[in-house]
Amino acid sequence: MKTKYFMHSVMVFTVMLLLVNPVQSQKLSAGLTGGVAFQNMELKSINEGSADIDNVIGPELGAHLLVELGGLYVRPTALVGFSQGKAISTVSESEKLESTFSISTFETPVIVGLHLLPFLSVEAGPLWSYILNYSDNVNGIEVDLNRNYFGYRAGVQLSFSRLGIYGHYGGIVNNSSGSDFQIERPSRIIVGLNVNLGSQK
Repeated sequence: MKTKYFMHSVMVFTVMLLLVNPVQSQKLSAGLTGGVAFQNMELKSINEGSADIDNVIGPELGAHLLVELGGLYVRPTALVGFSQGKAISTVSESEKLESTFSISTFETPVIVGLHLLPFLSVEAGPLWSYILNYSDNVNGIEVDLNRNYFGYRAGVQLSFSRLGIYGHYGGIVNNSSGSDFQIERPSRIIVGLNVNLGSQK
């Protein structure tokens, strides 16, 4: 619960940051975002054991708004992602079960960035994610996941005119609750592009 309140507080702070800056000092633009995520997951169950989900790779695509606030910026983004990997369950020392695990998500990261140089920025922020679809049978076990969770992203961006190249590290801060099953995603690496389509002062 503390983590959930922390995430909400960060989002409220971001909104306040937008409101306290004079409107004339803001620069608003919209654009497209696309990237590829690399991660490992672990599927845990109270009664059914666990499964390691390795080499999970997949694309993410979406759109963003960018609000420039002098040396800072805020970039709320909406993303749809699809990832796939191998789920491996250990039955005994000599027996393992393997199957393909797929998951698709809708994520809304709210990124706050700081311009260090004209072309280099550091950025970070919370995200809320909803699981759209997932493999509900993993190595013969029927899986029922809580679809909502919170997480975070942090990284750097290189900017060249309307093009931004970013690298993020992220993960789930609080695990899913309200279900016998949960997915732990302790870390993932995302690389991608932001393309600003237009601007308005």
